[in-house]
Amino acid sequence: HNLGVNFGESLLPASNDNLKGYFENQAVQAFNETLLVEQGYGWDDVHFDFETIEADHRKVLIANAKKIIVREFGVFQRFGIKDPRFCLLFPLWQEACRQLDIEVRVVLAYRHPIEVAQSLKARNDMSLQSGLALWCEYMTKAELYSREVERLCIDYNDLLTDFEQTAQRVLTFIGETKKRNISAKAVIDKNLKHFQHTQESLVGVPSFVEKIFVEFVQ
Repeated sequence: HNLGVNFGESLLPASNDNLKGYFENQAVQAFNETLLVEQGYGWDDVHFDFETIEADHRKVLIANAKKIIVREFGVFQRFGIKDPRFCLLFPLWQEACRQLDIEVRVVLAYRHPIEVAQSLKARNDMSLQSGLALWCEYMTKAELYSREVERLCIDYNDLLTDFEQTAQRVLTFIGETKKRNISAKAVIDKNLKHFQHTQESLVGVPSFVEKIFVEFVQ
């Protein structure tokens, strides 16, 4: 958003869990959550599989997603959409964009799995084991579904420790040629990150979790 990509006007409001806001479109978020619930799942379920949705119903969902894109973002030449549920539902939105002749590029942000699990435990009272399983589910599907498009993997920690270089990587990736001087202090508040871990602190977690995380880091 601060680098010049418009995320629309109807954004989820900030909350005690995220004081700087979510930058997630309310219509997109509601659509994705309703889809999961109607299929008998939720954002915190590790058993949902997009491929199990019947083809005819998938066409209806894609048509509705197209309507949201046109309504919420049709006035923008370039826009961004953020919702963690895209990790599970990206094929639907990718097809909607394809049918609208919209070029898709993915910024795939990842965070240390233990930090994510601890955050989920603090916010949702989720066990650490369930949090790690959910992290694996989201990250593996995000990686799988985004293989056919241009993508950039960003380490969440790099935003905090090397904002300028990370921001430049994003600008280059999205083809932004206009120079933007943005102070990290205007965007980043390191005090809002409550859990700190390094790659070495993966000792003791299941080996498959470590393997997935190392693949993203590399």
